[in-house]
Amino acid sequence: MMLGSGPDIRHFMRAFKSLTSFVYVAKRLSRHFLDVMIHGRGMLLTNGNALAGRLAKAAMDLGVTVWLSAPVSRLVTEHGAVVGALVEHEGRTVRVRTRRGVVLACGGFPHDIERRKQLFSHAPTGTEHYSPSPQTNTGDGLRLAEAIGARVDGTIPHAAAWVPTSVTTRPDGSRGVMPHFIDRAKPGVIAVTPKGRRFTNEGDSYHDFVQAMVKACAGEAEISAWLLCDHKALRSYGLGCVAPAPLPIGRHLRSGYLKRGATVAHWL
Repeated sequence: MMLGSGPDIRHFMRAFKSLTSFVYVAKRLSRHFLDVMIHGRGMLLTNGNALAGRLAKAAMDLGVTVWLSAPVSRLVTEHGAVVGALVEHEGRTVRVRTRRGVVLACGGFPHDIERRKQLFSHAPTGTEHYSPSPQTNTGDGLRLAEAIGARVDGTIPHAAAWVPTSVTTRPDGSRGVMPHFIDRAKPGVIAVTPKGRRFTNEGDSYHDFVQAMVKACAGEAEISAWLLCDHKALRSYGLGCVAPAPLPIGRHLRSGYLKRGATVAHWL
């Protein structure tokens, strides 16, 4: 279930502190669980999901045929122009010809290890980053374009939408990546490098936050940071995958996702 900005976040953070927020959250959760039972997924779309859903509805309203699980094997060119693509559809290769052009809306390259090695100088092995995007998002669109002569500009200093993340282990044993879009700016939270040094304004955008973290950890074996808060702040607002009170935190302590100690030095 995705939260929007504004009222959603405010009420979810205050669900056990305000009757109004509790009722708001109860309605949201009830609607979500009912949607899952009926449709197999939540039907209230926000943020990027809302954009994708609106584009899909526009295509349906216009009678556009949508093929699912239909990978493109290559782009087709004539006289230096892209005129279509070869698409694998229902067990056969189909040549799709376009009248106006081809749009490669493929989502970047978050899980393309080789391209990450090329473009992220601070991550020489390509495995230093954790992305919450689908594992199948491996930069196929860029390779399709490069195959017909396009070029990826390797001089862009930050060829990514940076966001700090943490890695958690789900109850079923699988690994999850948690993006910290708003955690940094919660009351009572500060961010420090592994050496215990604060390095930026935690209220900055997540992209700026990571740039500052990379700069602060230059020359270190690992580029990372700790988000620190006291027990009161943790139970009041939650942090990452750790929900606020009264939900328990024992699982996160046992897994090591959440650390507890008297000082930063306790864990260094």
